[in-house]
Amino acid sequence: MTLFAFSLSAPFTQTKTHAPHTASHSFSCAKFWLMLCAVLMTLASAEAQATPRFIKATGTSNHAALSVSKYEAALIQVLGEICPSMLGSNERVQFAHAYNRQLRAFIPTSADPHETLRLLSSEPEYRATLHNVRAWTASYPRHENQALCREFAQMYL
Repeated sequence: MTLFAFSLSAPFTQTKTHAPHTASHSFSCAKFWLMLCAVLMTLASAEAQATPRFIKATGTSNHAALSVSKYEAALIQVLGEICPSMLGSNERVQFAHAYNRQLRAFIPTSADPHETLRLLSSEPEYRATLHNVRAWTASYPRHENQALCREFAQMYL
């Protein structure tokens, strides 16, 4: 099995590493997570002049401001879509806890962050961002996404 480790100094340079169940695998997963954050920050900064950092999601009864960029909100939404099917039952419980906690942190003023995210998904600009994050996540092998999901599930343990 071959894993790809990404260099933060050259974000799109891939080097092959072996031994997927060793400390280097954990390090590889950590580098993947850091690269994911770096790419999202790069995408966010590229549009910083065109879009505000905070997004107001509006609906009939739920007005809440995101405390993060639309890319970060889209990432948490995509993880919520892909991770449950990749995890075992205990990991799914841990993931649900981490997901709900992170979602509450991202949308702190909402009575129902899940509904706020659903309403935000109906906005064309956010929907385009969500599509891009879905495509970007899908470009990685399943085992790398699964490792990311497992790390996320253990974030609040």
